Amino acid sequence: RLVRRKKKKKKKKRLLRQPFRNQYYYGYKGSLTVPPCSDIVLWYVVDNPMEISPDQLRRLRYLVANYLNAQCELGTYADEEGNVNRPIQKKHRHNIFHCDESDYSN
Repeated sequence: RLVRRKKKKKKKKRLLRQPFRNQYYYGYKGSLTVPPCSDIVLWYVVDNPMEISPDQLRRLRYLVANYLNAQCELGTYADEEGNVNRPIQKKHRHNIFHCDESDYSN
């Protein structure tokens, strides 16, 4: 009796995860929003703002305000409402890049 094996589908490599996949956005290398404000972050700003519900915003604020570190200790710089403020930073020149349809064509 022959048993037919299912072909495995090849997973496509995705360089970007949602919500940025197949979206247009700007990006730049910037700094952390909390001390020591190290210049080690890639920031992405979508061309078209995405809407979230009030409940999603509430949940996001809760997650930020109640973040636990690896030792299960409160590890956030946010206040009780999930707001994060940082000291004013020196003005930096950022190399801003833009992703558009040309970046998605083969």
